[in-house]
Amino acid sequence: MSTEAYDVDQGLRHLIDTGRISPESISAMTGIAPEHLREYLASEHRTGMTAAPSGLSGAQTTQLSMLSVLLTEGLAEDDDIRLRALVETLTQQYHLTHENVALLVDTDVADVEAVVLDARRVDASKKYRLALRLSYVLTALSNVERVTS
Repeated sequence: MSTEAYDVDQGLRHLIDTGRISPESISAMTGIAPEHLREYLASEHRTGMTAAPSGLSGAQTTQLSMLSVLLTEGLAEDDDIRLRALVETLTQQYHLTHENVALLVDTDVADVEAVVLDARRVDASKKYRLALRLSYVLTALSNVERVTS
C-alpha cells in the first residue's frame, strides 16, 4: 500500500491524453457541465486535501476523484481480485447469499464460492461468464438505485 497522495488531476489528464476517455464522456458520466469541466481541467490544483476553490461543488470533485482513481488504479488491479469484488459487493452491499448470486447468474454455488476463495482455481470460461453476468447484475442494481434516489 502506497502512502503517496493520489493526484486526481494527473489521473484525469492521463486518461484524456492517452485517449482512454474524453472530456465529453466525463461530462456525460458525471453530469458536470462541459464548460465547468474545461475550466477545472485547465487550472492547476494541489494534490491532497485542499480548500482551494475549483469551481466545482464538493460532490462534483468527489465524482472526479472517484472516476479518476477507479479508471486508473482500479483497472490496474488483478482481474481475479476484481471478480471476487463483484461477488463481495453483491453479498455485502445488497445482502445476497452465494446461493442467491448463483441463481441470479445461472451458475453453480460452488463456482461463486470458488471465486471468493481463490479465483485462480476457476476455469477461465466460467470466470468470463461469471464476470459478464455479475457486471450486468451490478449495473442493473445501480440503475435501480439511481432511479430511486
